[in-house]
Amino acid sequence: MPHVPFSVSRFLYRGIIDEIKHLQRIIEFNELTEYEKQKLVDLEEAIQWYRENCVVSSDYLQEEWKNIKNKL
Repeated sequence: MPHVPFSVSRFLYRGIIDEIKHLQRIIEFNELTEYEKQKLVDLEEAIQWYRENCVVSSDYLQEEWKNIKNKL
């Protein structure tokens, strides 16, 4: 497993959580386009990578991801 500096992990986390919140709003307003559907696939991949390489705070991301999947 590669060493991921804390600063990198922190910014990856922020980007992922911002995208989760953005997609949650889109889903709530029932405005999910094909583009957003692809972002869901990409987001799942990003969370998995983060979980494997930046384990420190991945549990919260995983929980937020489950919330999105439950709304679909």
